[in-house]
Amino acid sequence: MNAIKLHNAIAVVCPITGISVGKASDKTTWTFNATDTATDEQIAAAQAVIDAADLSILNDVVYIDKLVIVDRLVALGKLSDALTALNSDVEKKARWDAATKIALDDADVVLVLNSIGIEIANILY
Repeated sequence: MNAIKLHNAIAVVCPITGISVGKASDKTTWTFNATDTATDEQIAAAQAVIDAADLSILNDVVYIDKLVIVDRLVALGKLSDALTALNSDVEKKARWDAATKIALDDADVVLVLNSIGIEIANILY
């Protein structure tokens, strides 16, 4: 079980000090600790994240070797397009350059692939 995605999703809408997952298959056991500065609206938004979350949010992150992604982009004739899209954002490019493995649900990679018209399932599997 990996609760990092849940933690991060809640932290986007509410300042928290942490979360707790009692039983992974029972969202009624998932809780968060809001900071003293959290507003009622933020706390409600955090609970809404839990309520709307798919149980798979707790799944372990699955990674793919970056070289495999590059090979698949080459096979599709899209490597140059992907690198051009990456070069438009210094932070994304730095993360790409530093990585040896990429999470299958990496939002930045998904965004780049979408921006160059690639079906994600053709690269990230």
